[in-house]
Amino acid sequence: MIRSCACNAYIMHGSVRDNVLLAQPYDAEFMGEILHAVGLDQDLAAMPAGDLSPVGDGGQGLSGGQRLRLALARALYQPGTDTYLFDDILASLDGHVAQWVIRHTLFGGLLAGSTVVVATKHPLVIQAAALVVALEHGRAAFVGSPQGYAHWKALQACQQSPGAAVLPTPPSWTPLIRYSIIFVHDCVVTAGLNTLATLARAFSFAAAGMSAARSMHARLLAAVLAAPMAFFDANPAGRILNRFSSDTSMVDDSLPFIANILLANAVSLAGLLAVLLLGQPVLAALLLPLGVAYRWLQLFYRACARELRRLEAQGLSPLYSLFGEALAGAPTLRAAAAQRHFMKPGHKLGNCGRTGAGKSSIVSALLRLRPIQSGFIVVQGDDASTLNLRELRGRFGVVPQSPVLFSGSIKDNLDPYGKASDEQLTAALQAVHMWAPLCRAALQRGAA
Repeated sequence: MIRSCACNAYIMHGSVRDNVLLAQPYDAEFMGEILHAVGLDQDLAAMPAGDLSPVGDGGQGLSGGQRLRLALARALYQPGTDTYLFDDILASLDGHVAQWVIRHTLFGGLLAGSTVVVATKHPLVIQAAALVVALEHGRAAFVGSPQGYAHWKALQACQQSPGAAVLPTPPSWTPLIRYSIIFVHDCVVTAGLNTLATLARAFSFAAAGMSAARSMHARLLAAVLAAPMAFFDANPAGRILNRFSSDTSMVDDSLPFIANILLANAVSLAGLLAVLLLGQPVLAALLLPLGVAYRWLQLFYRACARELRRLEAQGLSPLYSLFGEALAGAPTLRAAAAQRHFMKPGHKLGNCGRTGAGKSSIVSALLRLRPIQSGFIVVQGDDASTLNLRELRGRFGVVPQSPVLFSGSIKDNLDPYGKASDEQLTAALQAVHMWAPLCRAALQRGAA
């Protein structure tokens, strides 16, 4: 019997146990092994009712990763199954969760003796597979072992790289395999040596940057603590705080990176000059005027960069002062209902957390997929509870974990209301790297 599990997990209304059993008899020990293999035991431990917790309609009470692992547990629990089809089940899982599922489910003891077919791009699955089938344009472009697949990918990368010579078609596969092995060996050796040199340079610059940052911070702190009161009267707190935050961050982060690039470019320039002077000594006469010209450009650039950096620091200082004032006067601002005068629209925020932490719940609250019980959410200056749903949701652009595609053309899916121009649609497809594949598919369809 064949069981399948797709990336769009089907979850029915009921509890976690109901979804796993699917009318099968309950075996507590086997259920515990499966929940541990898919990594749901820790999630269920945080729920009050455990595996009897309700999942809601369509699994609304679970995150995307939890819904997929629940569907995977259901496929594993069904008896009499000897073949499993898994369609891109690792795409919506966090990195560490995906590794857990690969180690304890796909290649664990539960599926021992079964045939497992996985559609995925995950390198760990490809490396551990018994057979690899690579598809291109709907056809099998490669069938073989993981080692053969690695050689095939390396050969493709060599042939598709700009300026690479196209190897002639050999009469048999033996010379091609030998050339591929030699090429991969040379690439690995070169990459290893380059990696070691890069790591040594990176760690040395990181250590030097940390030492410089500690020294600068200690000297800066000592100078500020020893400053007279007139200094604090003339300089606002935001400007002083800016010196301890963004300026110190520049020494911690940007300065080692820039110094690393400076050393790499200096060594590259020295090697280039050595080769040029050995080949054409007459070029030495041009070094003096070029040095004078570059020195003039350096002085001009440093003056402009210094002023821009100063203006940037001055622009950040009022923000630090405003933040400190708002933090100190938070009770007064809440009592006067003046919080909205301190929201800064246009900022980009990142919402992170482990699976089940509530990332999808925040999106549900913003779109009012569930009623707001207490408090309020302000969207572009308006209370979300006072807006009708169409106006509220029209202010957001949402990309869910399980995207929905309508029947029709790509243009209809991108712009169902016909409000965007062709240039805007083309720019959007180019931004997500879909324009070139669509053009190639259209040309192939036309040729056929």
